[in-house]
Amino acid sequence: MSMDKVISENQSAFIKGRQIQDNAILGFESLHYLKKGRFGNGKKMALNLICQKHMTELNGDFWKARGHIIPERASRANKLHGLHFGHLERRLTHLLFADDSLIFMDATVEEGEAITEVLQQYSALSGQCINFNKSNLCVGRKISHAEGQRLAASLGVTFTENHTKYLGLPAFVGRNKREAFGLIRNKVWDKLQGWKMGLFSQVGREVLIKSIIQAIPVYVMSCFRLSKGVIHKIQALIARFWWGSTTAKHQIHWGDWEKLCKDKWAGEFHEAGKGAWCSNVWRGILWGRELLMKGTRWRVTDGCKVRINEDRWIPRGAPFLLRTTAKVPPNTYVESLINETGDCKIEVLEERMNVEDIRWILGIQTMRGCGEDELIWNFTIDGEYTVASGYTMKQIEKKGAETSDKSILRRWWKEVWHSNLTPKMKNFVWRVCHSWVPSKSELANRGIKMHRTCTGCWNHVETISHAIWHCPRLRHVWKEAGFWHLFPKSLGLMSDLIEFLMFMASKCSKQEFEMFLGMSWMSTVIKEKKKDKGVNRWKTPPIGTFLINCDAALCTDQLESGVAVVIRDSRGCLVAAEAIYHQGCVSVLMAESMAIRLGLKLGQRMNTKPFYLNSDNQTAINQLLSRKAPRADWGLLLMDIFSSNLLDGCVDIQYVSRDCNNVAHSLAKWAFNLKCNAFWSEVLPSCAAAILDAEKPDLV
Repeated sequence: MSMDKVISENQSAFIKGRQIQDNAILGFESLHYLKKGRFGNGKKMALNLICQKHMTELNGDFWKARGHIIPERASRANKLHGLHFGHLERRLTHLLFADDSLIFMDATVEEGEAITEVLQQYSALSGQCINFNKSNLCVGRKISHAEGQRLAASLGVTFTENHTKYLGLPAFVGRNKREAFGLIRNKVWDKLQGWKMGLFSQVGREVLIKSIIQAIPVYVMSCFRLSKGVIHKIQALIARFWWGSTTAKHQIHWGDWEKLCKDKWAGEFHEAGKGAWCSNVWRGILWGRELLMKGTRWRVTDGCKVRINEDRWIPRGAPFLLRTTAKVPPNTYVESLINETGDCKIEVLEERMNVEDIRWILGIQTMRGCGEDELIWNFTIDGEYTVASGYTMKQIEKKGAETSDKSILRRWWKEVWHSNLTPKMKNFVWRVCHSWVPSKSELANRGIKMHRTCTGCWNHVETISHAIWHCPRLRHVWKEAGFWHLFPKSLGLMSDLIEFLMFMASKCSKQEFEMFLGMSWMSTVIKEKKKDKGVNRWKTPPIGTFLINCDAALCTDQLESGVAVVIRDSRGCLVAAEAIYHQGCVSVLMAESMAIRLGLKLGQRMNTKPFYLNSDNQTAINQLLSRKAPRADWGLLLMDIFSSNLLDGCVDIQYVSRDCNNVAHSLAKWAFNLKCNAFWSEVLPSCAAAILDAEKPDLV
């Protein structure tokens, strides 16, 4: 028996691309229409069938009769009349998902007898019985309570005003949303109560919250927008667990919930409205649509579907529109700006476009014959929407446009979170910057009665900065480490510790600053620890093979870029190198992908096979290894690589650090600075020649 005969075209369970939420939303909307009586569904009834967990012997005639006993056949024989939606001709008679099923029909005894006959025949042939004691029936708005009870008795099931659950989700949400979604809060409470607080550090509690607690409401939130009251209760439970509070013992909450949730770095569906009878699910969908519309733009492939002035297609940032309206007729498509080879018509752009817009248009890599224009999500690397990216965009939207000071602060925090410090050290730095470290002065400020004098020196008030860096008992530690002379004299009284840490970062190298932060954490437990970091070097490929290094260099505002590639043999000698200057705004991933494609094309021209391909951009390398092109703009370049024979002869694709990619990087900067293209097969420019000679095996 082939699978295409077993699996229906409208089956939503356990099929790639189909989700359980499809059935859940259909079930909720169907019951909503039934209770509201819309489109003549007020005289319908919904039967929720619960199957028994075990089956008796399967009758051999089951497969022969399989197609004649399902409710769809009964509806075609005019025995069942399902729900009607708007102007659609087809009616919905049943939703079947594993052992959780809903049957919709007219609220009449005749249709009840018809479905009973179908179920009896199914049970006899399949061996699976219906548990009528657990099954229940609800009726539409225009059916009286007494009539509903009579229909339920004729079917041998229980009558209920509303089905409580379908596929684990509320089947009906009234005005009291706390009652409908209160079970989520109870699940969170039960899970937190099962964990012993003393067994986990704060970092451990963070892992439990992110991986387990925050996953509990995800399934419900995929279909419903939770009420603020339920969300606040869940937040309160998580906050108490995070700070170590119990019902018997209260701990200080050093920061509020908003600070805890800050970013670590500091018709058609589009036209549909609410309508008069909007359900709870549809309200949540419309709320999410507003967010999607703000972060979605067009990825231009051939420009046949994207309009120049009307559509969002400029990859500059929201709202992704031209800053100045182009001098073209309404509804003119982008394809009119592209020639037969896929390049932009420079003369047309200069004649009809603003200079600021031209820079971004030149950065778009169009390709004819590689598919159609597509809508992508702008705030992820691969162009696919994620909940995390949507949340980040919403938070940025709340804060408004960032000042330059905030941008600097975000960059600094990004360096901290991406540093080589352990999770406990990063958590410590975060708490220090928010003044959430229990020094005596901080505890006294929060209402705890105690002396503020430091017990280490008995001469100064114990502030956070004094306890960690400025106390005389720690002076020999910081002097021996070489940091004491950098500390300002007023350090012990400083309250803005982020400013101090950013000052220290400007005075130290990256490795020294990480050591300073690590020692700051160690000073709280009077320990010292120093991490030695090894230096990576370029390594020659195996004998008989070649190594292709690719890299890109961009200016600060990304208005110009340079890409370069270097091919060397197993002795470290130059085979060929090429650098290209590119004018136009491109992303880092777009530039790195351009460099990789340039390297593969140069290797094909020079016939350097077999070869290894190296790049210092891990995202691009991982995408190449997966052999899948993302939806984002830079995915077009990977699509071109996969559709051609550029990877023929490639032994391996590897990610390397910048230290192993210095020659290609220096040539990319050379092309960017001089704004020119070049090819070398013998002698490189002096900026790269010295690095190439130093990396040869006999000189290392």
